[in-house]
Amino acid sequence: MRKTRKQPIRPGPSADAATGTKEVRDKAALGLSASSLVWRDRTQYSQVRLDELKRRLADLKELRDFPNLTVFGAGSYARLEASEYSDIDMFFMMDTSRDQIAEYRTRSLRLWGKLIEIIQVMRFPSFSNDCEYLRILHTPDIVEKLGSRLDDHENFFTARRDCI
Repeated sequence: MRKTRKQPIRPGPSADAATGTKEVRDKAALGLSASSLVWRDRTQYSQVRLDELKRRLADLKELRDFPNLTVFGAGSYARLEASEYSDIDMFFMMDTSRDQIAEYRTRSLRLWGKLIEIIQVMRFPSFSNDCEYLRILHTPDIVEKLGSRLDDHENFFTARRDCI
């Protein structure tokens, strides 16, 4: 039977300092643990990705069709704990009703199309459930359904909690 030589495992930032890369050993010498390196790397990764997303959203003219629109993140990116496999959880809220925006559905569809393009170009995983949660939440609707069965079902509870 022929013996094959095993390929060495190349440890990442979370590797043990004694067996890890020079970068890991150097940081361990400074007193940084493997877990703090992972935390630092994820924080930096999240921040860089969020900064790019903010820049792209700021250039999106379709957002201007919705005055007073607030966009905020949730999940691992909001906590600055994201990895390359993390999806982006986003909420869109307005303090007005949809009746106050002309061609609301058409403008919304244009916005979602551009947003989906940005997410694909940035190589985020696709939005959950075929974009089921990609919509604008309106404060009057949230207030009207507060405490009802629809409060959690329509993501109003999560939006209120994360917005605080």
